[in-house]
Order: sequence, then C-alpha cells, then structure tokens
Amino acid sequence: MAPEILLGGLPSKAADIYAFGVLIWEFAMRQLPILLEPTLHTLRRTCNPSEQLRPEIPSSCSNDLRRMMLDCWKHCPKERVNVSDLRKRLDSTTAAAFPEIGMGLGASQSRLLHGHFPAHVLQAIMRGEQSKPDASDCATVFFCKVSGISRLISSPEAYLKRAELLDQLFAEFDLLALEHGVQRVDTIGECYLGVTNLVESQQSDHVASMIRFSCAVSEVTKKANFDAGGASTALGGCLKLRIGLNSGPLTGSVVGYGRKKYTVFGNTVNIASRMESTGTAGYIQCSERTASLLNAQDEELGRNLRVRGKVFVKGKGEMTTFLFLLPASQGRERQSAGSRPQRSESVGGVIGNGSSKVHPQ
Repeated sequence: MAPEILLGGLPSKAADIYAFGVLIWEFAMRQLPILLEPTLHTLRRTCNPSEQLRPEIPSSCSNDLRRMMLDCWKHCPKERVNVSDLRKRLDSTTAAAFPEIGMGLGASQSRLLHGHFPAHVLQAIMRGEQSKPDASDCATVFFCKVSGISRLISSPEAYLKRAELLDQLFAEFDLLALEHGVQRVDTIGECYLGVTNLVESQQSDHVASMIRFSCAVSEVTKKANFDAGGASTALGGCLKLRIGLNSGPLTGSVVGYGRKKYTVFGNTVNIASRMESTGTAGYIQCSERTASLLNAQDEELGRNLRVRGKVFVKGKGEMTTFLFLLPASQGRERQSAGSRPQRSESVGGVIGNGSSKVHPQ
C-alpha cells in the first residue's frame, strides 16, 4: 500500500502505480514480501521519507526491472512513473529476464527458456543487455518435417490432436538436441530447425554430431506413442521424417521488441530447407558440402552416404545431393543389392569407393 494511503490519503492513480510495483515484485519473486519486523514498525518505516522501506530487490535483478519497480515506489506520488510510460516499459521487458532475479522458477520453466535461447543470449537478456549476433563461417543446419500426421489423424478435432502429438514429439527432439550438442532454433508447424557450430565451437564434428542427432530423432519418431487422455497409443511407425542438411556461413541473432526470438539468417538455411522439401521421408538428404565435411569428420558415418544425383533447387538450379541412409534404409538397400549387381559411383571425389546410387522410393 502506498505511503500516502497508509497516512490516511485518498486512493489515486499514483497509489495504484505504487501497488502495481509491489505486484511486479511479488510476481517476480513468486512470494509475498516478508516482514522482518513487527508490522506497525514496518509501516512507519515505509511512510518515513528519510527511510522509505521497500521490498528488497536482489542484486542479480535486471536493470530495466529494477528501475521500473523503484520508479513505481517513489515516495512522492507526483514523481512516480505514469501509466503510459509504465505500459511501454512493460512491453519492452521480456519474461526471459525473470530467472535472473532469483524468482524461484521451476526446473521445467528454466529448461523452457534455455530451449528457446542459447545460454549466452539468455544471460544477456536477463541482464537487460542486447546480445551480439553469432556468426560462423561454416555451421550445419538441420531442417526436418514430420510426415504421416495428416493420414494418421483425420478426425474432426484433427488440428488439436496434431498439435498434441507434435508437442510430445518435439519435446523428445529437444532432449536429444541437448544430448548431441544441437541448438534448437525454432519449430514451424510440422517442421523443426536446429544448428551446430554456431553458438558454440564444434569445428571438428558439427556435421557428424548433426547426423547422429538426425538418426536419433528418426528412431524416436519411428517408435513414437501418442499419449492423450491418460491412454497411450502406439503409432506403429506411421510417422516418418524428411530431413535436409546443409553446411555453410550462418548468422544467428535475437529479433523482436516485446516478444524476443532467437533466429538464424543466411543462404545456408534456405538450402537446408530445400534439401528437406526435395527429399523423401525416411532419408536424410544433404548438400555436397555437408557430405564432404562428414567424410572428413567421421569416415565410418561417411560410408552411409550415397549419391542421389542432380536435384533442381529453387533459386539455385541443379545441385548434386547425397542421401545418408538411416538403419531401415540400409536394410532395404541390402535386400535390393541381393537381387541385382551393385553399382559404384563417385562424384567429385566426395564419396569413396563402393558408393552406390540410391533412388528413394
């Protein structure tokens, strides 16, 4: 309660602003102000112009939020921030700053924020600072789309069920991304976007790490169950991923004012998207540069690459692409090889001996 109200004054907008500042503190700290002294003594100190007792703000609080609360708590009502300015400042203060104030966010909330922002970006936001853009001469971009959902779910409430299924599936992807060193960037409908060697240095294995992540999410998707209403339904391999990979220069940065978002820019992203859209469910299609880097980083993984050939890519014309065979695809290739001679092929020295051309089914 504002000091002037405690002293018998009438309610006012300025008093409401003071109370709103206390509400901000309570929301941030997830608790009520703790009285360390008898109530009457505390109220006297609150009203005393020479003391102006206020809730303690942790030193780790962001500068923007600290100034906002202090401006709401000015002793003189006329000196408090007005409603219009307060609204503007609230719009520019992201909720991602709240964990830094020690507000007791749970582990799941903390993981949520770290899933949306790289660690160094989140720390800058929490300090109320503008993070510097990330840049890499050669990062690897993962772009995938879940196929089979529309055929699997065709009920009147299909869109709701699709959203529930994607939420469960992409939650698994996020855990695997942490395990394999992949920075999750965004989800767009049925698509998932991630990068390596951008927010942290992974120069020696960024393609190999992304391939392992691709295999892991493909396996999770193949074995996915749909949990709804307390019941779990086995999808029996109905879902498949169409995955595209590309490596090249990349920039990542935070965009937006009130609702901040970390995103990536560059032609490398566009080509990764084309690798996905021109690919086939159940396969990983990658560019020639990605294939070359995989062979250099992990020769054993490189043995699973096959030349697909020339593919028309919008905005780029024809590009030579490669397929990385997932375990199920390798099984199909072995069965096919048993019925006909296997043909070796090499393009530009990227693929070594024994590379057979595969035509996706």
